[in-house]
Amino acid sequence: MKQNKKYLSTGVPHKSSMMYLGGASMSKVILFGLTEEEISIIEDSGLRCDWMICDVYQDVIAHYADLTVINPDALDHEGRICLTNYFKEIDPVDEKVILTSEDPAFNGISFVEAIPDLFEYPDSIPVILMRNLKKTRRDVDYSRRIMLAIKILHLIRRNPGITSRKLSEMVEGVSIRSVKRYIRSLQAAGILIDYQDKGWVCEMDPGEIL
Repeated sequence: MKQNKKYLSTGVPHKSSMMYLGGASMSKVILFGLTEEEISIIEDSGLRCDWMICDVYQDVIAHYADLTVINPDALDHEGRICLTNYFKEIDPVDEKVILTSEDPAFNGISFVEAIPDLFEYPDSIPVILMRNLKKTRRDVDYSRRIMLAIKILHLIRRNPGITSRKLSEMVEGVSIRSVKRYIRSLQAAGILIDYQDKGWVCEMDPGEIL
């Protein structure tokens, strides 16, 4: 497979390729403060991701990633304070951070997990990374489903008698079949949505929908 080299502001190259998780889009992984040997172990693990190798903590903050692997021992005092404060501000978030050693400064941050023996068993690294990437993807997908269901409910309330086809046109990326599936989910949750005169109607007042 052909690989491209990209450069961050730090001038550090990283490999770019693609990995699909259940048909999902490309997953991005940031590697911070790792040795060349550790980076090689991860890149040779068989997982094909968009790898981003950072050597300054500012890049961890500036770039979004589905998964970030951090060696906290590579952080200076300023970097540790800035990074932990940033993580606390955005917590909870649909990302995952793995620390390669214990660091009490990161305690209490829900999406950070310390795995001190990560590189002691290289064969387990693909499983650990895949597990965390799938967890992130599930969280994002769940949040998106909730958001779409709320949007469909809002459109039905604003437009009594709206058709499934029209809802599909108004909600980007949602097919007619998916619209009907979201409506069934809302009905199962106890929201009174009925099909009347070839269109959908919500028979509940806003205050009744909790």
